[in-house]
Amino acid sequence: MAEFPDPIMQCLEAVGRNIAIFRQRKGMTLQELAEDVGADKSAISKYEAGANPTLVTLLRIATALDITIVDLVRTDIVLSDNEIDEYAQTKKMRRKSGSPDKED
Repeated sequence: MAEFPDPIMQCLEAVGRNIAIFRQRKGMTLQELAEDVGADKSAISKYEAGANPTLVTLLRIATALDITIVDLVRTDIVLSDNEIDEYAQTKKMRRKSGSPDKED
């Protein structure tokens, strides 16, 4: 997984917990969710552990779980503008240097 500032990681971990909670509430296995999303089981497992899914992936997960994307990203964690800017700068630098993103 990519290195992000702690608050960003906390948000990603919260999203992962939300995915796991809603999947379990629906009585789905990792494999079943993966099939509905069009991903493999290991990818779903990584997202539940805090990997950074794309927006499209989050939409697919929300649809498969019959919830909204807001349900998936809901958290009490508050990020400052500086923390968000730091994350955005890190992403830009990776793209410019040709380093692959390892969040997905």
